[in-house]
Amino acid sequence: MKQIFVGNFSVGNRPVDLFADPSSRDGHFTLNSDGPKAARIEVGIDKDWSRVVHVLVHEVFELVMTDAGHRYAPVPDYGMDNGGYYFHFDHTQFSHLTAKAGEFLSTA
Repeated sequence: MKQIFVGNFSVGNRPVDLFADPSSRDGHFTLNSDGPKAARIEVGIDKDWSRVVHVLVHEVFELVMTDAGHRYAPVPDYGMDNGGYYFHFDHTQFSHLTAKAGEFLSTA
């Protein structure tokens, strides 16, 4: 099934294109740091509404943490498993991240 473009919303000063995928139960994001192209969040909507919101919140928070340089991966990462990521920030940085994510979520 084709993805549905929901809209373009801001995360801080980064534009983000949000897509809904009727054939998926998962989500992911892409930063697209090359040039003016917007970042992208895709959220599966083949599930109940609370799960859709859960996936959306997860993806936007991971995007803002990654964009701000707070996501780390083990090196070397032979397994290439995204479960190996970890995040590091203090409470002030956390407040900044939640403000950016909240801006996105309130408009999306």
